[in-house]
Amino acid sequence: MPVKAFPSKASARKSVAGDPMDAKAAVLRLVDDLGFDPVDGGDLDNSWRQQPGTPAYCRDLEAAALRRALAEADRSRIAEYRAEQEARIRRYIAAQKPGGSARK
Repeated sequence: MPVKAFPSKASARKSVAGDPMDAKAAVLRLVDDLGFDPVDGGDLDNSWRQQPGTPAYCRDLEAAALRRALAEADRSRIAEYRAEQEARIRRYIAAQKPGGSARK
């Protein structure tokens, strides 16, 4: 009996993008076997939808919300997404420093 990495798929989702379809299907099965909830992220031409700064990147989303975030990503806004993410990271780091503030 295979051992799952997590007690529930509700605790972790993983998006997989790739080509060819049969290879991606094998990876999606592997992700499932490891205990993650696999989400088909499309082909390699659409892999940008899960890159740094996009709405799906490093977000703890349920599978349906992850699919929506991937679908709603707008390629023309990649620079804007990344700038927003960098600003959030800078605020987080500043808040962690002694005397730091979350508003910078």
